[in-house]
Amino acid sequence: MLSETEYGNASVDTTDYTLMKMYLLESIKDFSVHNELAAGELNLNGDIDALDFAVLKKYLLGVISKLPYFP
Repeated sequence: MLSETEYGNASVDTTDYTLMKMYLLESIKDFSVHNELAAGELNLNGDIDALDFAVLKKYLLGVISKLPYFP
């Protein structure tokens, strides 16, 4: 299950936001981590998609305080 460690550097920040955006736009093919689904699947619906991107944005803005997010 997802912890608050994303993309292998022990923090969730704007770099992760940029990587997820690039992934969704298919500019990159993966997150270069052992389990990319766990790294990017933030709302636990089984896919890395725009909903996860929205959750990440809310987390970075402080609207939500914990990941994964259960709506």
